[in-house]
Amino acid sequence: MTTRLAQALQDDPTASAGLLVLRASIGLLILGHAAQKTWGALGGEGLTATAAIFERVGYRPGRPMVVVASILELLAGALLIVGLLTTLAGALLTAVMAVACSAHWPRGLWAAHGGFELPLLFGVVAAALTLTGPGGWSLDAVVEPSLPPATALVVLPLALAAAIGAIALRSAGQAKTPSRSPRATPAPPLEKKHRPRHRP
Repeated sequence: MTTRLAQALQDDPTASAGLLVLRASIGLLILGHAAQKTWGALGGEGLTATAAIFERVGYRPGRPMVVVASILELLAGALLIVGLLTTLAGALLTAVMAVACSAHWPRGLWAAHGGFELPLLFGVVAAALTLTGPGGWSLDAVVEPSLPPATALVVLPLALAAAIGAIALRSAGQAKTPSRSPRATPAPPLEKKHRPRHRP
């Protein structure tokens, strides 16, 4: 079924054009997010500040984690744009976005409150591209040999399992880190009220 669907999308130029727009859009946005984290481009925080954010949400050591996340995003984004190894690139990005969702989870869904809305959207689109394939206007359609579309049914669950493992490691690290509770401020001493002496 998945093979027939991917073949139909390659034969339909309208569907191929739509998939190209989708791949290029998400790929460019992901490249932009990687540039923000790594180099501080496009108004981003840069490596040092992003590493501090990673450590605050439980991914330690922060700096190597940022580098790994940025490399994965750069790789997945570039591959999605050109439509090369789309099944692997989509599954990879799905896993990265699942981990990002877990970091934003405590703040709820909506991005206005710092929630996981944006990584969820990226992850869903990446998972959809993993399942549908890149369409006819892609390098996967012309480069041989290419991965069979049914590979998505294996690669996508494996990617999500890897994401769950990363989230579990983060949770374990948070559990081992002692929470720093603010010291209680001692109450000021009560002032002694001096009663006026009544002279006879």
